[in-house]
Amino acid sequence: MREWNKMKNKRKKALVFVLIITLIMALAMSTMHYIFGYNYENSEMVKVLIYFEIIMSMLSIFMYKKLFSTQKLFNIRLSFWFLPLIILIIITLVVFFINGDFTGKIPMVSLILVTTLLVGVSEEVVFRGIVLETFLQKGGIVTAILVSAILFSLFHAVNIFGGSSIGEVINQMIGVFLGGIVYACLSINLKSFIPLIIYHCLWDFLILSNEIVSANIEVFIFIIGTLEFIILIPIFIYTVIKFNKGA
Repeated sequence: MREWNKMKNKRKKALVFVLIITLIMALAMSTMHYIFGYNYENSEMVKVLIYFEIIMSMLSIFMYKKLFSTQKLFNIRLSFWFLPLIILIIITLVVFFINGDFTGKIPMVSLILVTTLLVGVSEEVVFRGIVLETFLQKGGIVTAILVSAILFSLFHAVNIFGGSSIGEVINQMIGVFLGGIVYACLSINLKSFIPLIIYHCLWDFLILSNEIVSANIEVFIFIIGTLEFIILIPIFIYTVIKFNKGA
């Protein structure tokens, strides 16, 4: 009974923390759009977003360390599910640097890289760290994966304050929910969300920076996104079966 109450308390803390982080992001989007005039998905938004991401990353790391041990995060297990995704993102990165026009754009590209790294840290620590791991403790794996994906999706609803239309936000939330399932399964298979911080960072970095340097990597981005969609059901089934077997 005592253990159950402890677990319930941890889940409550996790959910409250998600609410806090979501409110901070809502403030970030509102500030970015209504005060500075930047729209969501406009790469210039990082000039404002970076300050909020610093706060969210620091809070997320603090909260994770309060709830869990960080030592196990570095015992990363190789996963054949993750390998093709990281290979494709590295290939895309190489093409990006070869094809891109970086004349006079290095400061902005650097700012985008730092910001997207912070995005990777804050979002992965919260949703694949705090939420996923909290609900995996004495809970069903399906519930844990779905709760983390749903909250990850709802978190992106605040993009409405960044100038996105309702239709755009709904479409993004659907995509983020499906991606959240894949990310949660990858985190479980890798036994760590650290590789996902890197992957998440590079994904956002390539999308935002491509607007500036015109590297023509749209086909590569499409292929990676399509691959994530293709493996969605197989990796979900594989992860649930493997986890329930105690592997």
